Amino acid sequence: MPLQRIEAEIAWEAYGFAFPMRIAGTAQTVQVVISNEVFTALGWPPDEVLWAHMDKARSKLEALANAKYEHGRATADGIISITFSDVVSFFQYEALAKRRRARLSGFAALLFGD
Repeated sequence: MPLQRIEAEIAWEAYGFAFPMRIAGTAQTVQVVISNEVFTALGWPPDEVLWAHMDKARSKLEALANAKYEHGRATADGIISITFSDVVSFFQYEALAKRRRARLSGFAALLFGD
């Protein structure tokens, strides 16, 4: 994984939420930014209640940021912006993977019994 977690709190800024990640094998960091527009599009008010739940979703946001970084989607000044379409695509991918695992599990049960 090219990006690594930095033990830093998710900051609640005027524009949204942000947290740093380190580029593996370097001292360089990038800033992962989730704008308020994402939460507004989802119908969630960007407030302290949502901020309290951001830490629970952090590993998923880190995975999403890592995928964007691997595809060269960081700005020259080290910003990785997570957009509404990124979030939707990520959760669609997760749902597809979950259905695929369930099918494989069912197929294995048919083959090998319970």
